[in-house]
Amino acid sequence: MSSSDPPGTDVSPSSGESAIQREVDSSSGGEGPASLDTLRVVAIGASAGGLAALERFFSTLPSNPGAAFVVIQHLSPDYPSHMQELLTRHTDMPVRQAQHNETLLHDHCYLIPPGKLLTQQDGRLVLEARGDLPLHHPIDHFFRSLASYGARAAAGC
Repeated sequence: MSSSDPPGTDVSPSSGESAIQREVDSSSGGEGPASLDTLRVVAIGASAGGLAALERFFSTLPSNPGAAFVVIQHLSPDYPSHMQELLTRHTDMPVRQAQHNETLLHDHCYLIPPGKLLTQQDGRLVLEARGDLPLHHPIDHFFRSLASYGARAAAGC
């Protein structure tokens, strides 16, 4: 491990693979739902101008990264989102708008639909109407629900 590596990223000289990556790979479990003990969730909050960064991020991921990805954007409820079509060009993972009570699966990307608030509860996505509140914080709202899930299995950026 070099001085620039974050703590806990013990890199094996023979493979160059970090201990964290080996743990994620071993817990992936493929297409079926992961148990709550092994489910990994990566939440990404982005403004409407974050498309280029999201495209770069998803372009660098392997086909089976071993986590469920949830993208939360500040979206206008008055316009359809084209994020699904745009991100699909940059990843081999299935990319789709989140559905109410949908089970999170590793190696899938979920997008918040316009006009909704999104939370996760026990490994499922829960959609709520945004309501008429003039100020809403969909990213904060999802991150709070993710924090209640447990820091060991979740990451947000």
